[in-house]
Amino acid sequence: NDVKSQLDTLKMQGYNVIELFAPYEGPGDIWCGLGATNNYAIDPAIGTMDDFTDLINEVHSKGMKVTMFANLGYSRDTAPFFFEACDAERTNATNIPSRYWYQFSATDPQAGLPVDDPSREWFYSSRAEKYYRAAWNRKEVPSYNFNNQQWRDECVKYLQFWMDKGLDGIALD
Repeated sequence: NDVKSQLDTLKMQGYNVIELFAPYEGPGDIWCGLGATNNYAIDPAIGTMDDFTDLINEVHSKGMKVTMFANLGYSRDTAPFFFEACDAERTNATNIPSRYWYQFSATDPQAGLPVDDPSREWFYSSRAEKYYRAAWNRKEVPSYNFNNQQWRDECVKYLQFWMDKGLDGIALD
């Protein structure tokens, strides 16, 4: 609603596009919320899905466009679907799609590298009882597995979900 109240001023100043940065659920402590905990919900700190679609409609009524900046590279380690993937990996459940969204290894692919080494990409999950690959050498941001078709299919579903809300584009990290 704060953005909506400023649209006329922004339009007068020559802005034609509004970009929303990571509007999905996810804590803002790492890279301002790029690590999602729910890829299909608006972060309650900024409003509701109705607020989001109202904003898009209002932006369009001003002859402007709205895009979002999103991330398909990693989630947060607190995401329910990461917990689900860890549980599925530990129990060898093959019918849980999120299991394939991440890379797991029974052994440490970086054995011998100190746990606090800044080049470390693999971290141990006691929940999965395996190692998982993380982005940016941070255990808090498990990397998605683009080598897996199930994750690529989920990406298409995710992008379509947000585009169906009326966005004019999505910038991806």
